[in-house]
Amino acid sequence: MFLAIPLSIRSRDRVCPKEDNMPYTTPVPGSLIDLESDLPVLTIPPTSVLNDLDAPTEFDRYDVEANSATTLDRGDQLTLVNETGGAVGSGTFAGTAELSTEAISSDVEIPGIPPLVPPVPLGSLSVRLNPVEVGVYVDESNGAFLLSDEPLNEDRLSIIVDFSLLGIDLDPLTVPLNNIEGTLAGVPALGGILGPVTDVVTDLAQQTLDVALLTIDYDPAGTLPLDDAEVVPCFLRETMILTTDGPVAVEDLSVGTLVVTRDNATQPVRWVGHVALSAERLRAQPNLRPIRIAPGALGANLPAQALLVSPQHRILVRSAIAQRMFGAPEVLVAAKQLLPLEGIDIADDLETVEYFHILFDRHEIVFANGTETESLYTGPQALRGVGHAARAEIFALFPELERLTGLPPSARELASGRMARKLAMRHLQNGKPLVGMH
Repeated sequence: MFLAIPLSIRSRDRVCPKEDNMPYTTPVPGSLIDLESDLPVLTIPPTSVLNDLDAPTEFDRYDVEANSATTLDRGDQLTLVNETGGAVGSGTFAGTAELSTEAISSDVEIPGIPPLVPPVPLGSLSVRLNPVEVGVYVDESNGAFLLSDEPLNEDRLSIIVDFSLLGIDLDPLTVPLNNIEGTLAGVPALGGILGPVTDVVTDLAQQTLDVALLTIDYDPAGTLPLDDAEVVPCFLRETMILTTDGPVAVEDLSVGTLVVTRDNATQPVRWVGHVALSAERLRAQPNLRPIRIAPGALGANLPAQALLVSPQHRILVRSAIAQRMFGAPEVLVAAKQLLPLEGIDIADDLETVEYFHILFDRHEIVFANGTETESLYTGPQALRGVGHAARAEIFALFPELERLTGLPPSARELASGRMARKLAMRHLQNGKPLVGMH
């Protein structure tokens, strides 16, 4: 199953979620991983953090071919995709790693006034890179690339400082590289010795980045959880779709059924897809559980009855808040991004699930249980998500999709995850319905 997901790294049971930051990829020049080996080893030349690592590249999400919708394992294929859908890199997931350096130490003293006043020793301190958890993938030449939630540069990295001053061992302090002076100034114990301590920490921090050799503790068994996995937008069994013959259960639709659309009168169904998820699969992949939208949760009598859709199925939001945020009163938002709102929940009470998706000549807004929602959008991620056989059927109906290099037109703007979450929170904070003004 193909999925598109933002970054979250798991290594040795530690998870660093992506939140709202874009992920980054950083090449490791001269590196090599042989994934054909039973126990792959990452080989790198002597490498410092800033001088030897190439510049990081920001990307939007992962386009992943995986057997599991919750985790990437060694050997899974991935493509790094930018906001316009273009690929910025591709390869094979190789595990996870922890980046660190050995500590660099120095004495700390108050300068004297030679030759009359000797320096006053204060103690010592050491500086090391604050370890960074990363994912690792290899390209076709087996070169290693790091995957991180933040760029590996001076603006985002931090150091750990260990102090032994005036005979007292202070607790280790994590210091952002872009705010050394300000962070140290907030430590009361440094008091009148702040100046010389700051000078030494700043000097050692620069040595840590420029000179200290980077240790990459590679774990070929490390995994990458797909915490925001996208599945193909689809309806659950018994969802009522408005047709020229009135509401019809989605499982009873067939090719040629005339469905009422918001923008283009009635349109014939061109293709219907179906997938059944067992209780075992839902337990293993809980992110595939549907979203239940209670009656009236979107606005007055919307939906008219509970609506269950896949997490990534987009719902039409129409409001003044949408107008202010997107410059248009209507926007399509993935159901899972609406979970903070009352009456919208994960349907974790269902033992099994049947998903249906319907395709028209173009992306349409249809009426499901009285609510305006999307039909299947034939973007590259959704097409990969339907599986090989279904994709072949769709390409036979629409051969132009196979040659399409950009994104097809959508019925409304498709809100990104970040903007969709902001939209939902603003409706929550202002007590406004998601579907209001016309």
